[in-house]
Amino acid sequence: MASRVARIVDRALSLLSLGGLTGGALCLSTMLLLVVINVVTRKFFNYSIIMTEQLSGYLLVGMASLGQAYTLKSGGHVSADVFFRRLSPRVRLILSAAFVGMALFYAIFLTIHSGELAAASLAAQGRDSGMWRVPLFWPQLVIPAGFGMLSLQLVAEAIDTIRALRKLGGPTTSTVHEVGGES
Repeated sequence: MASRVARIVDRALSLLSLGGLTGGALCLSTMLLLVVINVVTRKFFNYSIIMTEQLSGYLLVGMASLGQAYTLKSGGHVSADVFFRRLSPRVRLILSAAFVGMALFYAIFLTIHSGELAAASLAAQGRDSGMWRVPLFWPQLVIPAGFGMLSLQLVAEAIDTIRALRKLGGPTTSTVHEVGGES
């Protein structure tokens, strides 16, 4: 039963992170399209689309925020493999658990506080100062959404790390050699 639930949760997290990846890819594609259109209109019609920079900034934040969970799930985040490879499997797992715990704390913190910022913008009916006067709530909403997905993925990562530590067994044992003793 527990393994069935774990498979369902893993599948749900996979779909959620894939949704974030899709959202990030749409942000990137839209940003690319806007920049290409702006370059073409500037080159051939001597006309620049003023909103391109503003919208590209929002789309860049959307791309980065929404793609975090998938990047973690696929192992795409930066890591210190050169250092880690020299450690024992148990020490690697303990350090991984500590790093995942710190990242989870930080991701939850950012989810909450960026969500509060988006809620405050909604309550105050805040708008940007650009030409379109975009309600700030919408572009700000992708930040807690992205960090929320990252938090969920970090929980899954923590569970996997704890399972791996349990499989490894108890504390590592080492042979103590006394001077003149047998090896």
